[in-house]
Amino acid sequence: MNHLVFSDYTIGQSHIKEGMNCEDHAEHYMDPKGRYEIMTVCDGHSDPKCFRSAKGAELGCAAAVEILKNLFEEYFSEDVPDALERFFAEKEETVRRLRAAVLQEWNQKVREDLRQNPITAEEYASLDRPPYRDTMHYYQSGKGLSHIYGATFLAAGVCGEFHLAMHIGDGIIVRLDGDGVYTTPLEEDDRDEIKGPASLCDSDLLHREKGFRIGLFPGTPQAMFLTSDGIGDMPMTAGLRETFYLFHKGLLERGEEDCKTGNCRMNPEQSRWLNDFVSYYSKQGVQDDCSLAGFVDTVLPVAEVKLPREEIEKMYQDLEQERETRKKRYEETRERLQKMQRMTQEEASDLEKQISDLKAAVAKLEEDLGMKQTTAENIRKSVAASEEDYARAEASYERNKAYIDKKAVVLENDSQPAADQEQKQTDEKTEQTISAAETREAEPEITSRDRQPEDTEEKKNGKAQSENGAEVAEANAPERSRE
Repeated sequence: MNHLVFSDYTIGQSHIKEGMNCEDHAEHYMDPKGRYEIMTVCDGHSDPKCFRSAKGAELGCAAAVEILKNLFEEYFSEDVPDALERFFAEKEETVRRLRAAVLQEWNQKVREDLRQNPITAEEYASLDRPPYRDTMHYYQSGKGLSHIYGATFLAAGVCGEFHLAMHIGDGIIVRLDGDGVYTTPLEEDDRDEIKGPASLCDSDLLHREKGFRIGLFPGTPQAMFLTSDGIGDMPMTAGLRETFYLFHKGLLERGEEDCKTGNCRMNPEQSRWLNDFVSYYSKQGVQDDCSLAGFVDTVLPVAEVKLPREEIEKMYQDLEQERETRKKRYEETRERLQKMQRMTQEEASDLEKQISDLKAAVAKLEEDLGMKQTTAENIRKSVAASEEDYARAEASYERNKAYIDKKAVVLENDSQPAADQEQKQTDEKTEQTISAAETREAEPEITSRDRQPEDTEEKKNGKAQSENGAEVAEANAPERSRE
């Protein structure tokens, strides 16, 4: 067969950031005799309870290769003309045996790995927290240990007479039937998405109708692509078809000369193209681990993508429905925004009026402030003038007081002899009074009306001196200062 078989997987950027290992795995196998080819992809669950899911994915791929090798070898061992007819006559039994064989082989490999690598204390410790402690105790009791290896499962095999596909969980298998027609050979699992994707470790895979999907098909397609959900998932979209078309076309362009010589092995440039493709998707979206496996016919031309009529009609319907939904959402949004705009404009008008009123109030306050400041300045000047006047008055007071004190001292000094003379006259008068009293006792009583006292010479002199002193003081007194 002129087929180019490939597989690759890489760690997602989200796992790198979180310090996790790559939990995807992919393998392919080419029969040395060129009779058949096998491709498989498994995606380990990014769940703390499945702490060996990366190993579970690896064991799943190994189980797929081993079981499908046995199937093809058994088929080719019956070298009879009606082998294909007999194979499809026993299709249901073959599917049943394949389903049981894969699960048995995977579980056997899990048990062997547990025997060789018992669960460590560190692995148990990773579950020793409230959300997972019950699970830890469940595992420690020896139950449900296959769950720690949980992984999804995709596998395909092809030979010249027929091909098959097997699928558990998410991810997608895409088949190129030829002439640009891409299909999904298996139905989508109807499992509730809330429960998460189906897994190799699930206990209902043998009796749940779409738990473990297997399809046997006559003939050989132009290409098949198996990918984990890091690249694609059910249901298939037009965009995913275009993605695989571009990958297919680029893969053949990079090995065109090799195919002419009959070499259908991946060359270094094709390997880089495959790795770049897988790595690109590991950095997109949720940045999950990514894996891809498949084969392409190296002889048939790669036609542009063709969509089935019913899918085109559905795309038209979806497009129109999306347009109507978008239009309705736009109109609702526009109405809401216009209402908000009107309310905002009204609020803006109110604010403008408030600002205008505030500006007028501020102007009035500024005017009042100016008047108050002017009044305060005038009062300050009046206070300063009053203080100056008071200071001048105090200075005048001090000068006048000093002058008066000085004159009072002079006056006191000048008045001392007169006081002494007056005291002497007082004493003489007292003596005269006493003598007169004594005389009255000896002489007849004379009334006061009969007496006319006369000023003594000394009194006349004293009175004249006092009048002269007053005239001198009045003449020498300084003028009062005017305020």
